Amino acid sequence: LGTAAKNFFRTFRNEVSSLGERAGSKIEEGDVAIGGRFGRVVRLPQRFLLAVDDAFRTLVVHGEVNAHAYRFAKMEGLTEGTVKFDMRMAELAADRNSKAWARALEIGDEVLFTERPHPETWTGKAFGEALSLRRAVPGVRYLIPFLTAPFNIFRLAIRKDNQSDFYQWFH
Repeated sequence: LGTAAKNFFRTFRNEVSSLGERAGSKIEEGDVAIGGRFGRVVRLPQRFLLAVDDAFRTLVVHGEVNAHAYRFAKMEGLTEGTVKFDMRMAELAADRNSKAWARALEIGDEVLFTERPHPETWTGKAFGEALSLRRAVPGVRYLIPFLTAPFNIFRLAIRKDNQSDFYQWFH
């Protein structure tokens, strides 16, 4: 909980994720239109959203890192409760480039609806078109400020409702 709180305040202050570039975001374009102190005040809602996302992502990712470190140590044939097992788990959890961290960050993006759709899928193509439209048409970015989360919620709804005609149409 302490790390989540630290990441909340760090992200709120810096306006970027504390978990680095690998962490997804609900903000598709990170450009700053209004600079200075006034801009930071204008961006308070965005900064708060990013900070809350980062705090929850920290909780999810840290739990998932430990769960995946446990699973990977078991898959490597180590016996639970031994010093070797505990050391291997600690090693995987400490290495931010480990497969446990990579998988945990993916799950964090999925849970927080910040994963980018794969460009070759129908949702990825639709997402790319919507993003292009938003960039091309003046003012649309203010009418549709977020795309990533709504697309992911829509995608999840279709995936969960695999009996509907809508699902069959897209698959």
